Amino acid sequence: MSVRIDEIEGTTDKAVQRMLALRERVYAADEAYCPPFEGTLERGLRQPVYAAGQRIFVARRPGEDVACAVVRRPEKLQLEGQSVATIGDFEALDDREAVTQLLSHAAQWALEQGSQVVIGPMNGDTWHRYRWSLGPRDEPPFLMEPYNPSYYPGLWEQAGFEILQTYHSRRVDDLEEVARRHRPRWAEARALGYRIEPMTKGTFDAALDRVYEIVRDIFADGFLYTPMRRNSFKKLYDGADAILDGRLSFFLVDRHGEDAGFAFVFPDYAQAVAAMNGDQTLWAKAKFLMRRRTDTANIKTIGIMPEHRGQGLSSAMAHKYFDAIATAGYERANICLIHDENEGSIKIDGGLGRVLRRYALYQWAG
Repeated sequence: MSVRIDEIEGTTDKAVQRMLALRERVYAADEAYCPPFEGTLERGLRQPVYAAGQRIFVARRPGEDVACAVVRRPEKLQLEGQSVATIGDFEALDDREAVTQLLSHAAQWALEQGSQVVIGPMNGDTWHRYRWSLGPRDEPPFLMEPYNPSYYPGLWEQAGFEILQTYHSRRVDDLEEVARRHRPRWAEARALGYRIEPMTKGTFDAALDRVYEIVRDIFADGFLYTPMRRNSFKKLYDGADAILDGRLSFFLVDRHGEDAGFAFVFPDYAQAVAAMNGDQTLWAKAKFLMRRRTDTANIKTIGIMPEHRGQGLSSAMAHKYFDAIATAGYERANICLIHDENEGSIKIDGGLGRVLRRYALYQWAG
């Protein structure tokens, strides 16, 4: 059977429905899959920042769609001085021929439009979902973890993509021992006048304003960093106050009352969110409340302001959040999505963690 590649300009309701229908087929029998909330795909496709440089591609066999992807050309996204296009929102049946044609067509379109590098999977930029999960798959995914069918990385590799960057997540079971190993650094930080302020639910909107100011400095020189407007940043965390445990997340403040860093740590409510099945009705929210018991916390984002680095503050903060996780009654923690070359993040497990899962970001090699 022949393969046809449909190139769709703009975001039509029909195109969205085709993509959603394909996604439903891909994950129909996957009990570990947690569907995004209704409307997530449409909002991503209709972001004004990508309107002038976005295309939807759908691979179709006679009578059925078998693969889809979205190419975006973010204006400020660069890799080593070269302009970057991203391929994201990818879903596909295990059809190597169709996926090869789809990805080749999408990458060539991006290059013809002037992009110099094509990477993926990435839904526009690193603020949004990106990376393939490489496994292992013997333990269920945690909340907000990249998740995909096991055959996706192989489809991309045979289509001409090569690994650009690798990442992993770690699992820590002995929380109290890890906290103990980091305790001396916290004592040193306290002597220098540092203290913590809880990131409480009652002030979550104000907390996001503080986080926004911090991450602009922390990640400004980071890999594939792109600036984001304050309102867009805060929208990324819509509803996040529902998963916040005020005992776990906090700001690090210096002796002058200025923010020096933060730790965003939250309960792993993966099963509770999955029970909502992408809905946000009252009944779905009730199912979330009924299923939100968990024995695991996710250490999601940790950051120290550049001017406060070199004082052991990452270790000092690690003492505080590992101690808080243990004190709050959690039995284990996931250190989420660490860049494999980030030695500082790897060391925060005190040498007691184990690799839970690995991930990769790919680059088109043609």
